[in-house]
Amino acid sequence: RLRSYEGEDGKGTATVRKVKQLQKQLEQLQEALTARNPTSVAALVHAARPSLQETEQVREMQATIDTLKHRVRAKDEEMERKLRGLRQEHEKVRQQFEVKKCAAEERETRADMRRIKEMEKQLA
Repeated sequence: RLRSYEGEDGKGTATVRKVKQLQKQLEQLQEALTARNPTSVAALVHAARPSLQETEQVREMQATIDTLKHRVRAKDEEMERKLRGLRQEHEKVRQQFEVKKCAAEERETRADMRRIKEMEKQLA
């Protein structure tokens, strides 16, 4: 955040010093306000604020969550691709089965027709 105050040449040391001084002054004023009136809303908000360590832990956990979400999305996409492949393979096998079934039925029908013709010849 301080880099934005430094200016184009990056040598805004006076500005950086001023910002640091103002931040320190703000902290002192907040501490004085809390000491003067410990039950004020500002003091309660300041006391309820998470510690720096907790804030860092939350950031780390959020980064972990984001990483895990990305991994889950990647796995979902991979599983979808595999599922599509399996469905295509299933459809191909089903079609092959249908072709073989039709061919077998056709052979059976021809055999039946031959038997019928033979029986007709025998009867004639």
